Amino acid sequence: MKSKIIKAKIEMINMGILPALTGRDLIEMRLTMSESEKRTASRKFRKQWKKVLKNNPEKRSLMIDRKRLSDRDLRRNRCVLVADDIISKTI
Repeated sequence: MKSKIIKAKIEMINMGILPALTGRDLIEMRLTMSESEKRTASRKFRKQWKKVLKNNPEKRSLMIDRKRLSDRDLRRNRCVLVADDIISKTI
């Protein structure tokens, strides 16, 4: 299990996104970046996020009911779903 996570984090770095597996990790890592680095990493993350939703439309249901979910919950869901997709591909 640990080797999968390490491989997934390496793959995230190769993709140009932050190797964060949780929303909290994502926030902490973003605090150490410059504004231009944040912008670049965010754009690359959104690109991966859109690919996940396009390839797995059933996961879209986790994001539909935005009235009940806070911004923090939505951020966590996005981070976890992208990380899960990368982990499942690095088997």
